[in-house]
Amino acid sequence: MSRELPVLLDRLGSRKTVEDRLELIRDMPDEDTCTFTFAVREIRPWIWFAGNEKFRGGKTVFGELVDKRPEDKMEYLHDQSGQQLQLALPKRWNNLVSHWEKGEEIHCSGHLLGWDATSERYQLLATEIPGSSEAHWLILAWTLKIIFAPIWVPCWLAYKLAYVGIALGLIMGVAGMAMDNVGLAEWGWMMCAVMGSLGLMLRFYVWAIMMGGSANIEDQESEDSGN
Repeated sequence: MSRELPVLLDRLGSRKTVEDRLELIRDMPDEDTCTFTFAVREIRPWIWFAGNEKFRGGKTVFGELVDKRPEDKMEYLHDQSGQQLQLALPKRWNNLVSHWEKGEEIHCSGHLLGWDATSERYQLLATEIPGSSEAHWLILAWTLKIIFAPIWVPCWLAYKLAYVGIALGLIMGVAGMAMDNVGLAEWGWMMCAVMGSLGLMLRFYVWAIMMGGSANIEDQESEDSGN
């Protein structure tokens, strides 16, 4: 369920003690999110607070809530503008967040996680920000799969069957030479050359991908240890 953060904070009324705020947050179901607009004040590297460990390596954004509700709306009880927010974002959005500027107003959604009584800030985990939607990437991936399936399926089979093809080619080549069957021998040696080259090429391709993935993992571990 999605709610407007200013409307949710209206439930506090004039009571804004630490206990009241914490009770409001505890009553928030884990699956519920809040939509809100905030003005960016500062962007920092990941800063720990209880519950945001899974966003390690991401960014922490400090800002102020902007209450844009028309005053004539029934649910408008208090102007919640100026409420301090601390928003944790996952590492995959670092590039998007790096383009935010101080004072820029961002509309996003997140899960209300806690209240920092020392700094008087609401702590949230971001669930969606502008440009973070991954649906278009999923559509692109499936489109590429459909387009290139006729190419990649044979290549995948060739990679899996490369050694079998080489062995079969050797047998055919040797048998053709033993039986003075030039055609069989040519087909055998040709199969060895084609399957061997294709198999080695795809093997190198898979090795390069695995090495790249290992390098990314090492970079992530290094960054985490640094934090």
